[in-house]
Amino acid sequence: MNSILDELFMGRIDILENLPFRKQEPVPDEAAFIKTLTTEQQQLYEEIQDSFMERCALEYKDCFVTGFKMAIRIILESL
Repeated sequence: MNSILDELFMGRIDILENLPFRKQEPVPDEAAFIKTLTTEQQQLYEEIQDSFMERCALEYKDCFVTGFKMAIRIILESL
């Protein structure tokens, strides 16, 4: 158990490789909106959506790492 904690704390385990990337559920009338866009605009819209989902995953990773480090400090101080 200690080895996985060490690996997580030192950043050797990539959390992102374990996160499932799900396609975002379509917003009502999103399909109608997308149909009004040109092909280039549709591609740009898809790229924006993908980068948004990627950024969210990175933010979740940062939150996890920060919380994990705080939890380790609390555990170490309580010993």
